[in-house]
Amino acid sequence: MCFNSSREVYKKFFCNESIILDANYFIQSSPNWTSSLPQHGSFDLLIEYKCSQSVKLSLIFEEQLTNKILLNQTFYLDEQPTRIQKSFTLSFNNQNLSLNTVIRCYLTLSNQLNNIIHATSLVYGTVLTKYQGFKVDGYNLLTANGDLFLIRGVNSQHADYDGYDRNYLYDALPSMKDKKFNSVRILWRKDISHSGFKNHSYLEHIIKRCIELEMIPIVELHDVTMSSSIDDLLSMADFWIEHLPLLIRYRKYIIVNICNEWGSFFTRSTKWSYAYQLVVQQIRQAGYSGVLLIDSPRSGQSARAIRRQGANIIQSDPEHNILFRYIFNPPIVHMYIQWCTWPLFTYNIRSQLLSYRLLNLPLIIGEFASSHPMPKFLQCTLVKIDIKTIMEECYDLQIGYIGWSWKGNGNDECGHVMSYLDISQDWNGTQLTQWGHSLIYDKYGINQTSQTCTIFKTTS
Repeated sequence: MCFNSSREVYKKFFCNESIILDANYFIQSSPNWTSSLPQHGSFDLLIEYKCSQSVKLSLIFEEQLTNKILLNQTFYLDEQPTRIQKSFTLSFNNQNLSLNTVIRCYLTLSNQLNNIIHATSLVYGTVLTKYQGFKVDGYNLLTANGDLFLIRGVNSQHADYDGYDRNYLYDALPSMKDKKFNSVRILWRKDISHSGFKNHSYLEHIIKRCIELEMIPIVELHDVTMSSSIDDLLSMADFWIEHLPLLIRYRKYIIVNICNEWGSFFTRSTKWSYAYQLVVQQIRQAGYSGVLLIDSPRSGQSARAIRRQGANIIQSDPEHNILFRYIFNPPIVHMYIQWCTWPLFTYNIRSQLLSYRLLNLPLIIGEFASSHPMPKFLQCTLVKIDIKTIMEECYDLQIGYIGWSWKGNGNDECGHVMSYLDISQDWNGTQLTQWGHSLIYDKYGINQTSQTCTIFKTTS
């Protein structure tokens, strides 16, 4: 698209040499974009003009460094003493271009002898990238550079503990970096009226700090946890659309987790799929094309729903042809109750994770800990989670994982304190819990397997 900051161009030019041309032109692309050309699409050129004789108008794309012509579409304007309008449509295909190709787009005007007698100023000059942020390729999460990124993250409850001028978790971010976490799943809320924030500007504060520390910010909304209301889920889309400028500003680094654990234990996979298809379409129509993370239903623990319906969500995305590069919604599985080793034996961890690989479905483990309470109707019985197997299998299968959580866990449904879910005993990480020590220093833990995202090594 021949645009810089806007989605359309309307210009006027005159030529007062041997040919008298007075023309206005308007260019619009499909699909719309604001910073880079997609791999393929089309232009609509509308020109309103009058001219003293027939002329040839050309729309040209070329590489800035080599002056290689990428596209040269020609339109003929007949002699026209009175002002008329003409429209043209042209298609383009840039699939063979390498990443970071600087392009130029301009219009030229030629006479009947093919002599160029006028050229517009640069209509569009930008860095052509096939993707602007993270993308999904098969079951792999790739950076904008095309490098594999394996998430080794920590959940951090900022909306609960950074309000009222406390900054507990914001101040803890350097400690998380010191422990070699390469990403932070930022707990946030659409409704911050009870969190001590006047507005959502603090969220950007957290995102910027994560980027400064070279950790990938994964932002999630916690408002509709365990809800099965589609309207609730759509309200989360409203938040992301409202804050689209924030997402665009940091799209090279940010991952959007639409919301936390939408879908109760009684939500059918078909409803889950249908609801998220609606949400994805709304976010895409608003102009955001980055990776969207989607929690599975049943409090994030339904492996079956992803296997049955995950591909349908992918296919419904209007960008699904580019989706496996960066726009698929990698479903998060929260490894808690259904993945326990005692007293229940529900799933074989390796076979479950391997099944996603065989179906080519991208997956990250969005939450897990060494212990977790059962629901209240099961007396909040504490179950143990086989974290060593989880981390080993994630290492073998190249699956990302995010431990729950740095600090700040309250009581379970029966009123028992859940400090065993804390990774650190204090906000600054000077003393780890047994769970935190295993997560970080196990053979397949953070310290041994986490790598800083390569996107921080590039300056473009």
